[in-house]
Amino acid sequence: MRRRSMSNIYDELVARGLIAQVTNEEEIKELVNNGKARFYIGFDCTADSLTAGHFVALPLMKRLQMAGNEPIALIGGGTTMIGDPSGRTDMRKMLTKEDIQHNADCFKRQMERFIEFGEGKAVFYQNGSWEWAALTGTGDGQYGLDRDRPRTHSNTRGWRGGR
Repeated sequence: MRRRSMSNIYDELVARGLIAQVTNEEEIKELVNNGKARFYIGFDCTADSLTAGHFVALPLMKRLQMAGNEPIALIGGGTTMIGDPSGRTDMRKMLTKEDIQHNADCFKRQMERFIEFGEGKAVFYQNGSWEWAALTGTGDGQYGLDRDRPRTHSNTRGWRGGR
């Protein structure tokens, strides 16, 4: 992918209300503006197709990727399996690991229309996988990013940490 010059993408994201909280703002700003940020946005794959809500995050991921940053599409396998009750009065259908894997595969195929995956491009992980644990240094089974890295919280619910 050809990297576009977007020297002040960070300020554009702030102006559009896409960054809600930041630690070490100057460091984050430098990483994002110089195409050196690795960030993730999480998705629960409770169905085999992305929803309109999922599509809100994809243009942001694409824009940051075009500026040279590395997106991680993170599937929340645990919350997909047990359900996230946020704002619900009914119980979500319980999914098997096979259902979740099928849905995750469908999500990736749909996301590939927007985001470039591959070596040095975007990556796709399930947060319970050993690859995710190795990437984040959470081999003890706990999910999350290295607590010493600067991070920002976006209104699209993903944490970003530097490479």
